[in-house]
Amino acid sequence: MSKTLFVTWQDSKSRRWYPVGRLSCKGNVYEFVYTNGAKDAFDHAGFTMFGRMQSLDEVYTSNKLFPLFANRLLEKSRPEYKDFIKWLDLEGKDVDPFVVLSLTEGLRGTDNLEVLPCPEKTIDNNYELVFFSRSLSHCPPHSVECVNKLKPADSLFLMHDMQNAWHSYAIAIRTIEPITFVGYCPRYLCNDFHQILKSQDVTNCKISVCRVNTDAPTQLRLLCHFKAPWPADFTPCSSVEFLPYGRR
Repeated sequence: MSKTLFVTWQDSKSRRWYPVGRLSCKGNVYEFVYTNGAKDAFDHAGFTMFGRMQSLDEVYTSNKLFPLFANRLLEKSRPEYKDFIKWLDLEGKDVDPFVVLSLTEGLRGTDNLEVLPCPEKTIDNNYELVFFSRSLSHCPPHSVECVNKLKPADSLFLMHDMQNAWHSYAIAIRTIEPITFVGYCPRYLCNDFHQILKSQDVTNCKISVCRVNTDAPTQLRLLCHFKAPWPADFTPCSSVEFLPYGRR
């Protein structure tokens, strides 16, 4: 699992998302830096920096997870914690906060931030990620009914929703029989997936059911697994806006 996470911020007026920060973990030390995207968001969209981290060019370090991220984790004392960990398919495993943030995207209803992982090449040279299907709550009832009948390892399929009014690179997810729309890939994965699918025989790219949580909220209902060979000369999150502030 990636030990690098990016924070993205949405401008409520334009709905544009900016990558504004990068969190990494080295040993027992957490490091946070602002990205070039933060300067762009500050100049053009009214982005304000986080808490006491008010300098764009400083490297912030801590032996504990920064409050910005720790506050996005469900406390172990909460009665629903056991079910929550089960829904994330982490039951009986060491619960790494980076894994939890990667799966949940650190979403809270009180702000316009998302946390996303930077994919890393596996030891067998694959691109591999686990994620929840998005927007299932906006699908018709029969889509949810279809999801509830899926089993682990069932095959799924990707469709480019090129006429999507909000995101022309949106990628929808469907089943094979009966063909049923069961949500979308997370927005932050779409560019990677398009590059990967164009770089090779699509039959080498597999998406399948990892877990179905029939007792969970719809945003945690369908956990998917995507795996494909890592393309040559492919580097995720490498554009200028993702780089630490001041680097090009």
